[in-house]
Amino acid sequence: MEIRPWNRLVETLPPLAGYEFEALKASITEHGVLQRILVLPNGHIIDGTHRWKIAPDKILDDKLYDILNLDDDTAFLLGLAMNSARRQMSLEQIKEIRKKQKEIALALRKNERMSQEKVAGILGVAQQTIDLWEGTSITTTGNTCNPPDLRIKVPKKEKEKIAQRAAAGESQVQIAADYKISQQRISQIAKQTKGKESRKKLEVNGDLAEDSRYRLITGNFAFEYERLTAESIDVIITDPPYSKKYLDLYTTLAKAGGVLLRPSGSLLVMTGQSYLPEVFERLTPHLTYHWIVAYLTPGGQAPQIWPKKVNTFWKPVLWFTKGKYSGDWIGDVVRSAVNDNDKTYHQWGQSESGFTDLVKRFSKEGDVVLDPFMGAGTTGVVAARLGRRFIGIDISAEQTAIARERIQRAGNEAVVSNSASR
Repeated sequence: MEIRPWNRLVETLPPLAGYEFEALKASITEHGVLQRILVLPNGHIIDGTHRWKIAPDKILDDKLYDILNLDDDTAFLLGLAMNSARRQMSLEQIKEIRKKQKEIALALRKNERMSQEKVAGILGVAQQTIDLWEGTSITTTGNTCNPPDLRIKVPKKEKEKIAQRAAAGESQVQIAADYKISQQRISQIAKQTKGKESRKKLEVNGDLAEDSRYRLITGNFAFEYERLTAESIDVIITDPPYSKKYLDLYTTLAKAGGVLLRPSGSLLVMTGQSYLPEVFERLTPHLTYHWIVAYLTPGGQAPQIWPKKVNTFWKPVLWFTKGKYSGDWIGDVVRSAVNDNDKTYHQWGQSESGFTDLVKRFSKEGDVVLDPFMGAGTTGVVAARLGRRFIGIDISAEQTAIARERIQRAGNEAVVSNSASR
């Protein structure tokens, strides 16, 4: 059974504040998963998404989940009720949840002929609340189920921090959860601050404007890609882990490519040779196979594949497209400089010389390049130097920080170089 977060519920509920998530993670590390999660027969999680994100293997292996046979609307209401009762939320956040609850509760009353008592039971509220909703606007004040819109005053310094986090690519939903205010407030603060900054002259040696040139995200790509805009990426260039236990990453990568790539956009994924049949099996249901590019690694950097008794001096870069390829002619050999196997920043890092060749061939200036397994940011460094826009995702906060520093430095060097050449 494939268990996964339910986007409808995840996008409605505010995420846990950062400190709340870390506390839950520490508890699970020390004591294990103490409360079973609830899922629908199709695997969608009704309750326990954060527990699942922290310990998916434990939950699957020990079968720490219960399956509820409910229709979507009833399950959705149940999920809202359980999470709202357990979490600490501000009045603004509660108000947003109540709006959704009211919409579905009234739909169940009208379309399913469900009794007020039953709907109230699902929601965990008094029957008189349902009665009130049926006769009163959601904006009515003076009752506990429809709290007023709390206008929390956000100090100037906190506004600056919020804007910086938003510009760094952090989810506005998560920022809102940390401050216990609505996402709309976060969006307004970010836009206001961005407007002020855009009126300032950009200094050559200043930091890159991350909101326009690049965006770095710390998180699990399997969850984070759904927050990106569909058909907004020109090319995906990435180098996932090669071992057998990571094969399912290619399934996620292909699914994401089908959603995120523009029509005719390309996925270039470097991989090892040991499990090529299994990799193809996971990529082909979602994207169209186009070609294999040979990535040459000359010199003394050839890895020894002991089970196969092979010294390999090249790696396959699998080229898949979203629909039919309509771009220019491209040569199918890419080269790293001799002995340029750079592991300075990451144990699996690739050379900047080789990825410069790869990015040059498969993208043009101004294109949006995505690397969902960014590591220490080599793809982003090259993209910044070549005038591409870049989105990078990595599960490690430490690697994201290294990538950010490298990409900022590369981008600033490119600005200086371009200014000098004019």
